[in-house]
Amino acid sequence: MPFIIAGALIVILFLGGLAIGLISSNKSGTQANKNSQNAEQGDSSKILVQNGDFDTVVTVKSKDIDNIKLFKEPGGKKKAGKVQEGVPCALLQEKTVDGEKWAKIDFCNRQGWCRMDRLRTIFGETCYFYVKENSNENTVFVNERAIKLHTGAGQDTDIAATDVKYGTELTISKVEDGWGRTNYQNKECWIDMNVVGFYTSKYWQVERCDGSKNGIKLRKSSTEDSEQLTTVPLCTKFQSSDCRNGWARFTYGGKTGWLKLHYATPCGSSKGLSFSEDENNF
Repeated sequence: MPFIIAGALIVILFLGGLAIGLISSNKSGTQANKNSQNAEQGDSSKILVQNGDFDTVVTVKSKDIDNIKLFKEPGGKKKAGKVQEGVPCALLQEKTVDGEKWAKIDFCNRQGWCRMDRLRTIFGETCYFYVKENSNENTVFVNERAIKLHTGAGQDTDIAATDVKYGTELTISKVEDGWGRTNYQNKECWIDMNVVGFYTSKYWQVERCDGSKNGIKLRKSSTEDSEQLTTVPLCTKFQSSDCRNGWARFTYGGKTGWLKLHYATPCGSSKGLSFSEDENNF
């Protein structure tokens, strides 16, 4: 009888240990699955990237492309939207598919995969844009000649305002799948974040994406019809602590004036930008 009782106890202990192991394993697996899902799935209602948790990169400017196409999978064909050229994005993940490098990026809570050679490296501090609580850093400017504002977060929503001019500054209170909620003329509106510019850096690099080799005019004041002081060559790096209405004030060649930020890319430091991939691959 003692042998039978001892055997039963051993079996009970073994089964109990196995059950505990399975429960522990299941918890770990569940947590791992949650972490994996959080990394793979976007939630447009939440701030996904903040406080410098991820590396920041900048999308390229080139006459050969029309915005940066995003895909749902690396190397895939199913589109996930697009991101404008020359803007800071959060680098979430990297993957090689069929010998080609891809990157998963987040732009204003819109996520997708793009080729790595569509990105450029920042050598310094450039802030990825997200809405910060109780902050004056949520200001953007219209980066096109004139744009429309919508009543909701999407092109299929009604038009709330038209002919909103370049340089108009707006405060963003929320971002959702690449759209920003703002207030314009005392009315709540939404703006496609692909038509805005960001004051995300004190350092900038002069660039354009129309293929022209001409430099950019440095003007006496921050208007298109202002007197031209000089021409700033492409690839010039400059620093400015005075940016407003889509223009930056700095000194070049002994002349202090204003340059339109439509023709500049935030670069984070005086080192400027470099391609994340070999430039020859672009």
